Amino acid sequence: MITRDRYVVACLAGHGIGPEVTAAASRALARLGREHGFDVEELHPPFDTEALTRSGHLLPPTTRQATGAADAVLVAGDSAPALAGVKAPLVHYYFPTLDDLFIATYRRRTGRNQQRLTEELASTSQPLWTIWEYSLDATAVALTQEFMALANHRKAIRAEIQATAERLRQLQLAVVESLLTSYGVDSSVVTAAGLLVFMTAVPRVLVLEEMLGLSTGHADAVATVEHLLTEVEGERRIVLSRP
Repeated sequence: MITRDRYVVACLAGHGIGPEVTAAASRALARLGREHGFDVEELHPPFDTEALTRSGHLLPPTTRQATGAADAVLVAGDSAPALAGVKAPLVHYYFPTLDDLFIATYRRRTGRNQQRLTEELASTSQPLWTIWEYSLDATAVALTQEFMALANHRKAIRAEIQATAERLRQLQLAVVESLLTSYGVDSSVVTAAGLLVFMTAVPRVLVLEEMLGLSTGHADAVATVEHLLTEVEGERRIVLSRP
């Protein structure tokens, strides 16, 4: 439970792909902060080879002071020589590795959302509308994109995202497969799996393009999908609740 509105995080990027991984992690933390109502102030003290070039030390006193004063320390990996002998007091207070921390955060967010979707699908008479609105949740899509950026360099996170996505796909398939026949849809032309990929891929593209400042055609794309849903399930009667 968040009890404060501001946290200080010391970011130790290191070298190699460290800055890229740390930047992706920073974006994920910032988005979580906006979602849960707290600010993240980042400190970027010199670390590893950068610190060695500046001061002749991999972990100079100023960096030790910054990490000691911070609420948390973010590192790109736990194998950097500069962390030798200080990993325990500096990094991963409640989790063995940084990957474990991110995976726990991802599981908490996606688990809550999938439980909500399961409950909605069990009670709704418009399951396609429910799945569409769930997929159209811009906050959830954007957060997943940030974790996918982390997954480019972290196999454990990539495996977690893949497993979570597959569970969600199977949950939705179990519902949609039984609908097509009752809706009079020719399943040899429109399959349940193909329909789900379309309904979940469109929102991802919209969010990605919005992050780039591109919005041309977005309203038309949403209107097209919702027109097709109306043709099949009628006008939307109950809007999916948000967490």
